[in-house]
Amino acid sequence: MSKQDSANISPLHRQLVKQRAVIVTKDPKLHLVWIHNRIFIKPLPRYIVSYAFWRDYMGGDGEDAHDIRRAALGYLRTWLYLVRYESDFRIAQDPSLHLIPPDITWDQFCRFVSDLTTIADHDVPTRYTYGEIRLTRLNFYAPFLLRKAYFQRVDYQYGTYFARFYGPVLFVIGAVSLILSGLQVAIAVDQGHPDKENNQLLSTVAFWKQPFSGSLMLPLIEVNGPSWRISFAVLDADRLLVSDHAIGSTDQMSDCYVSFKYHIGWKSTGL
Repeated sequence: MSKQDSANISPLHRQLVKQRAVIVTKDPKLHLVWIHNRIFIKPLPRYIVSYAFWRDYMGGDGEDAHDIRRAALGYLRTWLYLVRYESDFRIAQDPSLHLIPPDITWDQFCRFVSDLTTIADHDVPTRYTYGEIRLTRLNFYAPFLLRKAYFQRVDYQYGTYFARFYGPVLFVIGAVSLILSGLQVAIAVDQGHPDKENNQLLSTVAFWKQPFSGSLMLPLIEVNGPSWRISFAVLDADRLLVSDHAIGSTDQMSDCYVSFKYHIGWKSTGL
């Protein structure tokens, strides 16, 4: 699984260094989830940086209010790591992303996040005790932990969907073929040597030699969540072939709170 470290979050400029495209999402469960060259980030809502919002709508009692408050703190703390330098702040305010409201200044943002350093892991849901999480791993474990076919669908074409099964299918076919070949050799040894004691030894050697020697030529299967990459090493003198596959108005805060309750809380699933 992923490393349980809430600080395992690369700032925005490092995301670009890693050649990851920042994808804006309104779904909080995808916040800081990445796959291949993409990472999903939920923009910072204007109302969540409002003191009036926290005073009027986030100070309630009850288990539900407590869970929402913990989720909000965990989400806010991620911005402490996403925006560490002014260059990260400029990236977040890029017109193509709008991750942070444009009327918030760098000094205001620094003053706001300065208090987030006191938020500990026991103050946030389990989800936010992790940093970035690989989507392929979430999809792999979703059937076992969430009883769902996937955590988030990423393949919308049949060709791409079925391509991920090619590796496992080829591996099973190759393994079965090797076992059957070993059985065939063992049977041939039994028929060709009448000595019973020698037959048993030769049959055992013949049965295990074929799969062992063939396994050296089998594809190297790399399990990366549900995605399988298969690399064929072709012994050739000339080549090695690799196939790889700021503040809002108070009269709007009630509506914002309803939206916030729906969107912000990704309850812990242990992932």
